[in-house]
Amino acid sequence: MLYKYLPPQRAHIIFDGKIRFSQPCALNDPFESEFLIETREHNEEYLRLHEENMKKIIAEQNEDLNNPFVQASYTAAVNQVRAFILQKSYPSTVGREFAKSMNQRQGVLSLSRTNNNILMWSHYADSHKGIVLGLDETHDFFSGVDRMGLKRPPRNVVYSTKRQLVKAGDTQAFEKLMCQKSLDWAYEEEVRLFRAFGTDEECLSFSPHQIHLFELPKTCIKQVYIGMNASTELRAAIIAIGGAIYKDWEIFDTRVSDEHYELVFTKSQTYGYRQSDGYWTQELLRGLGQ
Repeated sequence: MLYKYLPPQRAHIIFDGKIRFSQPCALNDPFESEFLIETREHNEEYLRLHEENMKKIIAEQNEDLNNPFVQASYTAAVNQVRAFILQKSYPSTVGREFAKSMNQRQGVLSLSRTNNNILMWSHYADSHKGIVLGLDETHDFFSGVDRMGLKRPPRNVVYSTKRQLVKAGDTQAFEKLMCQKSLDWAYEEEVRLFRAFGTDEECLSFSPHQIHLFELPKTCIKQVYIGMNASTELRAAIIAIGGAIYKDWEIFDTRVSDEHYELVFTKSQTYGYRQSDGYWTQELLRGLGQ
């Protein structure tokens, strides 16, 4: 099972069936768009070809490269090009250019392998007022192909104290750039799902970043955990929808343990709701998102 933490304003996802895939620059880690890409080997090859071309031009102009003035002009031209290329090819500079491209083309859905992290409930579920969705990891949502025809299975985030320097042309470059974070984030046990932006999603104009909403099949949702500080209205809406429409959901209430610093989940009863109750609560969930 993979888990998605949500604040109460986004609880309507469980009915609307749309979930956001965010641009890397819209995530909450400042390193997400600060990639390091090494292009030195490619630069040296380019410079070698440039020097050969310069020599050919000099030869075609019947200039003598041994002439001190010609040699000085040639050296100055080569050094000027070298300085320009090196300036533009610092790993951080190349990385930022790559990040700009990724922000326009690629979306990230951040999930977790844990549903009971107290910090994540506080940060991502609005101080335990929201919910956590339990998503079926074997569902086609996680195993299909995107509009580019590429299979994009979930990828575990790797945590490290050292930033990854990726060489241009590395076949594992995508994973190294998009799925590595500081060790400080390890408690999140993050898993990432990627989707290419295109015509398959709903796109909402918003500042500073557009919002790309992809379909989240309702059959992918298997569990809903209601935060211990959730409003009475939110809890009632979720239980009503679960009891009237999505009867295969497992719905849990949350409380704090009496003995340890941990959360305790108790299965909720959803019987006794009519189908009309579920439909009425659709508008309630949307209202909570206003």
